[in-house]
Amino acid sequence: MPLIPSIRPGVVLNGHRITQIEVDGPEMLIRWAAGRGVMGDPPEKRQIDRFYPELAAGLHLPKLGRVTGPTDSAALGDQSDKFRPRYAVNVQLLNESGGDDDSPELVAVPLPVTMAGPEGGLYQFPPEGAIVELGFINGRPDAPIVRNTLQDDQPLPSISPGEQLQQQRAGVSQRVTKSGSWQRETDQAIEENSRQRIITGDTETRELSSRQALIKGSDQLTVIGTRRLLAGGVVQIVDGDWSVVASGKMVTRCASREDVTTGAATTEIGGTLSERITGIRKSVAAAHHILAPSIVIGSEAVNLMRLFTDTLDVLEELARQTAEHTHNNTGTPTNSGEISATAAKPAELRMKYDDMIG
Repeated sequence: MPLIPSIRPGVVLNGHRITQIEVDGPEMLIRWAAGRGVMGDPPEKRQIDRFYPELAAGLHLPKLGRVTGPTDSAALGDQSDKFRPRYAVNVQLLNESGGDDDSPELVAVPLPVTMAGPEGGLYQFPPEGAIVELGFINGRPDAPIVRNTLQDDQPLPSISPGEQLQQQRAGVSQRVTKSGSWQRETDQAIEENSRQRIITGDTETRELSSRQALIKGSDQLTVIGTRRLLAGGVVQIVDGDWSVVASGKMVTRCASREDVTTGAATTEIGGTLSERITGIRKSVAAAHHILAPSIVIGSEAVNLMRLFTDTLDVLEELARQTAEHTHNNTGTPTNSGEISATAAKPAELRMKYDDMIG
């Protein structure tokens, strides 16, 4: 009866492929090729790999890659599609040890967008050398996407539990503290553009080296309390009219003051105007008009305006004495009547001006 061996050459046994079988009576000698053994896949696995090649290639698992550079740039309104995503980077796949994989570099791998929308979202190209997590849409090797950017081998910013941080680099960041405060800082410029801006707060503190504002329309400031301005110097230039209105008391105090008015000036005071000048007051004008029912010039005790009436009294007395005086060899002056008539005129002038003298 011919012998039919249960194991034939080509069969994998214990991880080794059988190359030769020798049968000697009840004994069977099995030989296999020297070297590394060969492990065959079970038929079930081979069938799964056949119908689901992405499982055999491991495309269902996240993979790591290293960014080699941005692929493209985008302008406002540019369309993003699978043929040219624009917002994408080139990626070199990494193996399980973290080194570069033998596979070719992936080109134009789309980046993830938070809050994506038409011409909207949060965008940032990862820097060259950044480690990213890759996924493959539907397990297709020709449809890779970047799922996330990892911080592997990168220096970290200052961050504590409970905080939120958006930082481009040290000194350029936006932070939400654990207590809920917002902190923004940059060593460059912050530009804001809006149709309308509304700011509401309890207190505001600003510290600036210099400030310049251009208001193309009207500027209105309403202060319920007291407004204080402390400045080394103030220069105000007005192209049109300038009005200052106060319902209460207005106080101006300075070391020295100089007013220059090229046109006319009008001052209207509803009550009393009092001036107290320690030094000398000088007034130079082409003409000086003082209109008042009563005028006082002088000191508290002496009114210089009384000099006019006092002079009239003296003139009246001199005129009467002249009209009445006599000599030893003559009588009164021949025109004593005219002199007496002239002596009556100062009294009339006194009555005319006496009410104007305070």
